[in-house]
Amino acid sequence: MSVLKLGTEGLSDAETRLVKTLLKLMAVESDFRWIYAAEGPTDGLLIDATSASPGSNCTAILIKLV
Repeated sequence: MSVLKLGTEGLSDAETRLVKTLLKLMAVESDFRWIYAAEGPTDGLLIDATSASPGSNCTAILIKLV
């Protein structure tokens, strides 16, 4: 089973820490494959729609609505 990488762009430090914490908590499930990636390329990218322009190489972009 391959690992999937999730990155963040334009989020505050607190929001990024929350994403990292959630991924760690969900990793207790044996079939959970996501890890946090500080740099691309990533499989998914969580961005703040008001301040980020996704420049990373990623498969999917998830937009945080304000």
